[in-house]
Amino acid sequence: MELAVEQSITQLARSATRAIEPYVWEAASHEIAARYGIDASQVVRFDTNTAPLPPPCLTSVLRQVEAVPDVNEYFDSSYASLAQALSEYTGYAPENLVIGAGADEILDIVAKTFLDPRDTVVVPTPTYSMYRIVSQTLDVHVQTVPSRADLGFDVDAIVAAAKNAKLIFLCNPNNPTGLTLPTAEIARLVKSVRCMVVVDEAYAEFSGESALPLVRDEPRLIVIRTLSKAFSLAGARLGYAVCAPEVVDLASRVRPPNSVSYISAVLGEAAVRDTAAVQANVSSLIIEREWLAAALEELGLPVTPSSTNFVLVKLPSAEVAAKVHEACLSQGLVLRFYDANPVLNSYLRITARRRADNVRLIEALRAALS
Repeated sequence: MELAVEQSITQLARSATRAIEPYVWEAASHEIAARYGIDASQVVRFDTNTAPLPPPCLTSVLRQVEAVPDVNEYFDSSYASLAQALSEYTGYAPENLVIGAGADEILDIVAKTFLDPRDTVVVPTPTYSMYRIVSQTLDVHVQTVPSRADLGFDVDAIVAAAKNAKLIFLCNPNNPTGLTLPTAEIARLVKSVRCMVVVDEAYAEFSGESALPLVRDEPRLIVIRTLSKAFSLAGARLGYAVCAPEVVDLASRVRPPNSVSYISAVLGEAAVRDTAAVQANVSSLIIEREWLAAALEELGLPVTPSSTNFVLVKLPSAEVAAKVHEACLSQGLVLRFYDANPVLNSYLRITARRRADNVRLIEALRAALS
């Protein structure tokens, strides 16, 4: 008997998959341009927390790849050259590293390594929604822990919630708040629980705080990093975890054997070795973040203290936030709006870009608010 189309697709899908609320992006730049009748070159992504320019090494790497065009072959699945560069950057041996196609794949690998159906994962909120998604994909219960009134992490509440948990996901500095939990508090958290603790440090280069030194003495700690932010390689999709060799061994059993492309790996290695360019990028974006925060405060908009490359700004109400978001969007200025989140629906998250783009945004906000 032939199944109806809706049965063959929806009903045959895993119940865990059907229950997932998907990750939501703002519309693509070309869609925004078409919707408002503007040129695509006028669209500026203040919503993605990416760097405004590619890394200086891009041109030389593309020449190198062109000279040795090995894309017809599978790449070295150990990513040995990239692993060595990351080893020198982090101070940890290649045996402490798990490399993947972006931090999101590393999150997925960690979840598959440690979680069984009906396990419990603790996720402080508000935070990056992929922690929830990679957990729910495995039919795992996600125990959320609300933030304090100032949007900071409540470590004692996290510890209490993790009593019977298998794993904790913690974003530090946190996205979307920009707030950082001191390393001493991370250490206290790890020592106070019996489960695995995953610290996502996507923005660590901007904060100066890192749990990396704790990994040597804490085998239950996994620190995840990305090359998407400070290294200007969001489009290359490169991430890695620093963890105990036992964790690397387990993760290697579920890690896709060759998910990082040849071109991405070569580009990543060059970017990691160009520490001067990374430091210059971080310094310039911190300057722009502080300029942006001051300009927003001058408009009468409170800004949450940030140690990332973005700021979280509070509008007078959810209705005003929606109005301002739409007004900016109509000009090609894309902000991150959390309309479905009752904690954040009066906030907008804004990435620090180049000064000219930031000035353009402030003028658009001034007009929208008036």
